[in-house]
Parts: sequence; structure tokens; C-alpha cells
Amino acid sequence: MPVLAMLSGYNWFPGHMARGMKDALRKVQKCHLVIEVHDARIPLTGRNEKLKFSKHKKILVLNKYDLTDPKGMKLYNENDDSVPVILTNCRGRNQISGNITALQKAIIKLTKDDDIKNGVKVMIVGMPNVGKSSLINALRRLSPGIGSPKAAPISSRPGYTKTVSTFIKISTDPLIKLLDTPGIMIPNIKDEEMALKLAAVGTLDHRFVGEVNIAAYILKMLNEQKLYQYVKKYNLEGPCHDTDELLHNVGQRIGALLKGGFVDEGRSATHFIKNS
Repeated sequence: MPVLAMLSGYNWFPGHMARGMKDALRKVQKCHLVIEVHDARIPLTGRNEKLKFSKHKKILVLNKYDLTDPKGMKLYNENDDSVPVILTNCRGRNQISGNITALQKAIIKLTKDDDIKNGVKVMIVGMPNVGKSSLINALRRLSPGIGSPKAAPISSRPGYTKTVSTFIKISTDPLIKLLDTPGIMIPNIKDEEMALKLAAVGTLDHRFVGEVNIAAYILKMLNEQKLYQYVKKYNLEGPCHDTDELLHNVGQRIGALLKGGFVDEGRSATHFIKNS
């Protein structure tokens, strides 16, 4: 089934996202600054125009940069030098301190001329599963003594945060409070390529477009970029351009087999997606 036809059978912009977007547009008026978090692997894809907040000072955080190809990555700064772009990887404590410190400094620098007697108030926005909660917790780890560093719950499942939260203290000196928001999809997915990109990085639920379709797209991208690590990983003779052949080899390699020895394509595709 075509990807867009599959997508039309699901509600991928549920009510909590619509409410979250409405709440964010209202509550941003209380904030000095907006941090937009996006997946560094798709810096130009899927950003919500309604959450650009053009009247507010902004920082663009491209998270999960460690999963990108450094040679092929182009930083996107909205053609506006006033919007700082910070690269982060919030998955490992030892890997985040430098860039998270740079983010904290950027927050302070951009708000130094504002009336902040009651603290700097920051809103964080972004699509599902881009790492907003991990970013909040990483910022809190820079300020010992403010309680548990895990103030924001984390899940690998897209859409885990459902509502606009209350302000979370992330720093005491200076006082910085951050307002978390639910991951908000774009209301319209225009084409198959966009849907597959969003699903490949986990911002769109895999079942909405199908694991096999996503695996085929990732395989195509890896081959186009000459990233052939999968060849060695799955003990292939060389680069593979046939999804069925790839999934057969993956299934045999990981033991994803059905009765009769047939390969479970769904399990094989899921494994390939998670390990590519």
C-alpha cells in the first residue's frame, strides 16, 4: 500500500497536539525566549510554521547530531545570524556537557537586556521524540542543588509528553525556568518523502507508514550516501539494492523466523531501522 494511503488511515495529529499547539501559542507570551529542538538528521524537514514565534528571541537546537554524517550535514540557521544554532547529543552524560553549557550561555546572552527580576522564562518546542525532555534534564544537571536532574520524563515513544507543563527550574544562578511542551507534529504531511523521513528518525510512529517501507527508504539513503556499514554488520557480499533480499539476510542473521523457516519481514525491518 502506498505510504500516503497508509498514513491517511491514522490520526497522526491527535487532539493533545492541537491543544498543545494552542496552549503554546498562548503561554509563549509569558516567555523571554523560545528553544526549538529538532532532529539533526533532518534539519529542514517537518518544522511547524505555526511554532516559529517570529516575535520572540530563539535558539535552534539540533539534537542527536552524533547520528549524522558530519561531512554531509549542513547547519540551518533560518538565514538569520541572530538565531544561534547549537548541536547536542543528550543521550550520554559524558558527551553533552560542552554543548549544553554553550546552550545555557546562549540563553543568558540573549536575555541579558530583558526584565528578568523573576527569572528567565524559556519555552521549549519541537516535534515528537526529538529529545526535548533529555535536553531539559541535561540543563538541570549543570546546576547542582535544584533537585532531581530528571524533572522531565523520558520515553522513546513519540508523543510521550501530552500537555504544556508548568515551569521547571533548570538553573538557580541565574534563575532560569523552562516550560516544556508536547511534541507537536506538522498538521500536514505533504508527500511520501517527508513521511518516510519523519518515520525513519522516529518522530512519526512506524506503524503509520509501515516498517518495511521505512527500511526500504533507509536502505536507499544509505546507498546514496555510500554508507555501507550494514554490509559488514549483516555479513553481505556487497551493497544491497533490494529490500526483500536485505530483510531476508537480516532475518536469517538475527533469527527472525516464522514457522516453516520463513523470514519475519516486520521484525527484520524493525531491527534494521533501529540499528542503521
